[in-house]
Amino acid sequence: PLCARAIDWDVQAIRAETSFHGLYVCNGDVAWLCGGKGSIYKTIDRGKNWIDCSPGSLPMLEFRSIYAEDAQIAVAASAGVPAILLKTIDGGKSWKEVYRNDSPQAFFDGLIFRSAKDGIAVSDPIGDSWLLVNTTDGGDSWHDLVKNNCPASLKSEAAFAASNGSLAY
Repeated sequence: PLCARAIDWDVQAIRAETSFHGLYVCNGDVAWLCGGKGSIYKTIDRGKNWIDCSPGSLPMLEFRSIYAEDAQIAVAASAGVPAILLKTIDGGKSWKEVYRNDSPQAFFDGLIFRSAKDGIAVSDPIGDSWLLVNTTDGGDSWHDLVKNNCPASLKSEAAFAASNGSLAY
């Protein structure tokens, strides 16, 4: 069988009063985690310890997706109003808002990169069209990829919003 070897799991506690929805593993040591109440955490030691990297000024945000290059550079996507993308280049000490959509229908479901520079994010539809945004500069700026050219096929259609499960690039 493909998965014949045993995997050992260690339970790790994170002292946070929230739920987590997004996980991105960069390598064997570094991973980022995001969730409700504006929470973002990272580990640099294989999950033994988790560092709170939450953007403290935005506790109302619900993060569903996160992508990271390494322990320093990460982009997080929020679900709900406002639907924003944040980027850090200093390991989560500070975050910069790099995209915002204030529509009450915007809700980022997924965020993924195919290289260090090229990434896309998808939101539930606004009106009758999906909101897709892309970056070609590593997440420093984001632009609408299609406007009214990617219609939702069903009324009230939405995507799955956790750990980029609704998006492939």
